[in-house]
Amino acid sequence: MDTQKKIITITEIARLAGVSIGTVDRVIHGRAGVSVKTRETIQALIKEHGYEPNAYARNLKLNRNYNIGVLLPRFDTEFQYWEMVYQGVAQAAKELSVLSVSITTKQFDRLVKGDMAKKAEELYAMGIDGLLLAPLPANEAEILLLEHQDTPYAFVDSPLPDMNPIATIAQDSHQSGYLAGRLISALCQGKTGTIASVQLYPDAVNSTQRAAGFKRYFEDHTGMTLQEITLGSLDEVDTVTEGLLELHDDLRGIFTVNNIINCFGTSLMKSGHKRQVVTIGYDLVNENRKGLLDGSIDCLLSQRPAYQGHTAIYQIYRKVVLGQEPEQSIAIPIDIYFRENLMETAD
Repeated sequence: MDTQKKIITITEIARLAGVSIGTVDRVIHGRAGVSVKTRETIQALIKEHGYEPNAYARNLKLNRNYNIGVLLPRFDTEFQYWEMVYQGVAQAAKELSVLSVSITTKQFDRLVKGDMAKKAEELYAMGIDGLLLAPLPANEAEILLLEHQDTPYAFVDSPLPDMNPIATIAQDSHQSGYLAGRLISALCQGKTGTIASVQLYPDAVNSTQRAAGFKRYFEDHTGMTLQEITLGSLDEVDTVTEGLLELHDDLRGIFTVNNIINCFGTSLMKSGHKRQVVTIGYDLVNENRKGLLDGSIDCLLSQRPAYQGHTAIYQIYRKVVLGQEPEQSIAIPIDIYFRENLMETAD
């Protein structure tokens, strides 16, 4: 008598759970969008029937290991924003390790010309099967990827026009900037005056698109005068803040297109002018979290960095291991944080 357990398929799991095949696929590959109860039901069925993804069996049979390269700016810069992206990468790596998938990470200094290319070549020399990349600065990323077109790649944090990634996991930066304009206008409570828009990395596509969206809002809505500023470094924050206050006694708000808003909030607090100036920027990094709590920052827009990293790894996995076509564009929701809805959990 044959007592071997019948091999169950993903279709049969979906039928037993009363859900779609797509829902089962999301659970198997650790993607979001499934309720806790449904996820637990599917996982119980998988355990009960001994289901294994085809990729697992195939990798064991072929003794095939896959290595995904990860190329991100240094984790100790930009208030540890990139470390938050990597937390998602590390979680995905842990989940995929049983499928013979490993992750190799290199950090580059985006302020040092050529450092991205140098670290990338180290990854390519290892024979990586795919690459996760934050394309910053854009021109260096474009040259690099054109030289290695045979390796699939995915973007996080920022898109890169005219390129061909298998997936881009990022916010709609123009829309996000436009929303920031609407928020800062509402927080000014109908007052007219001057609003400053500040950039630190103008060579980043998402930064320029956010600034453009913010500007567009005030082109569509009169009442405020927009002052656009580009910083050379964070050392200029106090000088720029003092200059804005001196030149514009009607200064109503400061918007930064990345996560440096805590620097301006602190500068305004030191000068005693914070009460008259609304501050809004990006990302729930620790320094910005503190700023929300102490009142030096009024509002933050967040882009779920850990989710970006986790999702990007799974899109590369789908392409290089499963042979599936990933979702080419995955839009990150624009999360809005005020002091009143700040959660104690990490972003």
